[in-house]
Amino acid sequence: MRRLVLAVFVGAQALLLGPTAAFAAGARQDSGNIKVETIAANLFLLNDGHQHIPVLVTDLGVVVVDPGGAETGAAVRAAVQRLTNKPVITLIDTHSHRDHTGANDLFGTAVDIVAHEQTRKNMEKAAAFGANGINFLPKLMFRDRMSLGAGHTRIDLRYFGRGHTGGDAWVVFPALGVAYAGDMFPGRELATIEVNEGGSGLDYPESLERAANALRDIDVIVSGHAGVLKRADFDAFRILTREFHDVVIDGFNRGMSVDEVMASWTSSAPVGFPAAPVERVRSNVEFMFGELAAY
Repeated sequence: MRRLVLAVFVGAQALLLGPTAAFAAGARQDSGNIKVETIAANLFLLNDGHQHIPVLVTDLGVVVVDPGGAETGAAVRAAVQRLTNKPVITLIDTHSHRDHTGANDLFGTAVDIVAHEQTRKNMEKAAAFGANGINFLPKLMFRDRMSLGAGHTRIDLRYFGRGHTGGDAWVVFPALGVAYAGDMFPGRELATIEVNEGGSGLDYPESLERAANALRDIDVIVSGHAGVLKRADFDAFRILTREFHDVVIDGFNRGMSVDEVMASWTSSAPVGFPAAPVERVRSNVEFMFGELAAY
């Protein structure tokens, strides 16, 4: 794995960002059924009505992060083609869910697909990536970090630990002051923990702390479903996640039931946050009880 990451880093030195941005930062336009927002020079955000998809236009081609699901992938691809006539050369899958990876096959087999090594393992379990679908699994994997490009043109892929799944990658555009967190950061709401894909409610707060410390210079953090948010939104989410974590652990240690912990959380949840769906709260508490019992 170490040799593979080094090879990718060296081979990516030629990835240069070209001055091809069509719109001022913050500008919005429609591209078919896709909403397009310019975040910074050459960095766009596509909204397919369900998720937000970063698109970076470089001198050599286009990098698309989480290209969408099978239902919206064709519209996403068409929107990219309307932005630029350059080819898509790289897809980055931040995690394994089909609404983020289901369009991989629409971009052809010549495209490099990059992901965390655990995301590749999670994707291998999906029927969609059996048979010919194996061609659209990530071929380039990383464990802790990988860089594409160099200097001020760099894209950093980072892994800070388990949370939503066991392989959530962060995509950082350091020269632009932007990071994309995928579903690891859902916005100002309680996260979903995916039991069958290596997620962890116990590890989640520490993973977020590592991200916060590593990304001190990043003020714009894009959520997979909530879109462009600020550092203050991320800090509020970190506090929410930590407080939920502490309430669950305290309840477990005191011998409380799942229902009692849920009631305790409802009464102590931070002001200003929307109430989380009951099913999500129950699922998270039950899963974290299981994690605690396994210790």
